[in-house]
Amino acid sequence: MTETWDVAVVGAGTAGMPTAILAATRGARVILIEAADRIGGALHLSSGSMAAAGGGRQKNLSIEDSPEQHLAEALRINHGTGERGKLEMWVREAGPTIDWLLDLGLAMGEDQPAFNQAHEPYDRARIYTPPNLGRAYIDCLAPVVEGLIAEGKIDLRLATRMTELLTDNSGAVVGLAVHSAAGPETILAKTVVLATGGYAQSPDYWRELHNLPKKVFAYPYSRGDGLTAARKLGARIVHAENFLPTVGGTEDIDEPETYWIHTRNSPIFRRPREIFVNLHGQRFMPEDKPGPDRRERIVMRQPEMSFWAIYDERIRNEEPSFFLWPKDKVERAFRDHPDFQRAESIEALAIACGLDPVALGATVEAYNAGQATGVDAFQRQDMPRPIDQAPFYAVKHHGIAVMTFGGLETDDNFAVLGAGGVPIKNLFAVGEILGGGVLGNAFLGGMMISSAISFGRLLGQRILTW
Repeated sequence: MTETWDVAVVGAGTAGMPTAILAATRGARVILIEAADRIGGALHLSSGSMAAAGGGRQKNLSIEDSPEQHLAEALRINHGTGERGKLEMWVREAGPTIDWLLDLGLAMGEDQPAFNQAHEPYDRARIYTPPNLGRAYIDCLAPVVEGLIAEGKIDLRLATRMTELLTDNSGAVVGLAVHSAAGPETILAKTVVLATGGYAQSPDYWRELHNLPKKVFAYPYSRGDGLTAARKLGARIVHAENFLPTVGGTEDIDEPETYWIHTRNSPIFRRPREIFVNLHGQRFMPEDKPGPDRRERIVMRQPEMSFWAIYDERIRNEEPSFFLWPKDKVERAFRDHPDFQRAESIEALAIACGLDPVALGATVEAYNAGQATGVDAFQRQDMPRPIDQAPFYAVKHHGIAVMTFGGLETDDNFAVLGAGGVPIKNLFAVGEILGGGVLGNAFLGGMMISSAISFGRLLGQRILTW
């Protein structure tokens, strides 16, 4: 007779690990399915920031904060959007979650939490970033998973990919079909939790949900498997319209089709000297204005969500460098990659970049005139240098995706909703598969890790029954 598990968790990443841990600790017999050959999911790539208000660390540092203040800040930053119930749940659970992780041994500097300006900043220090970034959470949670495996409370299946959800005649989920090196297998379970992450690595979902260039920094297994399986049962995707790019990704010349922030293109981290031009060779924003949310929305409106940063030899020699790469890698980029161009004139640079030489020439001339008089057409205030010393340089940047905004529609107990908004019996979803837009149409600093672990912990600790 085929064994029936209490809980099957699909995805052993940011949300799947805490879900499995808490369910198993409560006495459930848990099978944990992971498509990769290791646990951790997107945490292997993550910068690791986690937002939480009201935890013990804040109290020790005399930081006055509360879930209510965190909620008010989240609503300010996301323009009052998102699912209010889940927002309130997140800020309420985040403080206990960070305390739980620290009790488990999460490595965290004594100076944390701190302010973080990568996204619109909160009004107080409530973002925790471990020295080992996202891998610190793996180092913290993986031993707990391994201990529960040793106790026979979790059965971990690596390199095993879900192919579909199984239902009975009433439409209730009763398990899943998977495929591994051993071939196809049927797994029966009283409850299935989808924690499969997003769809950033799926060209099909990019075309369907966004019709935008696929420039991503994402885990290879973020393929939308959970979305596909749930949609076959009548689930629908929500929040895709809330998509925002992270500004300023360039292609890694050593990892084709992988995009990340390799330049100091934000005024938060370096005084700007360059100008940004779109694919028409025209400037489109004041390069010295720091607001990340505003910059993201402006770049999203540009053709192909792309722009070139234009500068000259004098700017190239100034410190700090525009690039985060070592000098030898920068030189290889300008020698070998079409997104990195160098020329002895602005006209030749434009031709190399595929831009209109007349338009780019006029753009640089107008900027230099404004720099000389201190009056810029885009109200840029910080213009330390003209762009007038050959050779000239151009680096193509893109709006990139580091998370996906579309996700399964669920109720506030994370039950996946099917046709007519009715929960699909025995099916839950947690983590990035809910979509970033569940918390609004803006980036909330430290939100993805914080909400994924908090919701997974809540699901395993209180909500799941079997």
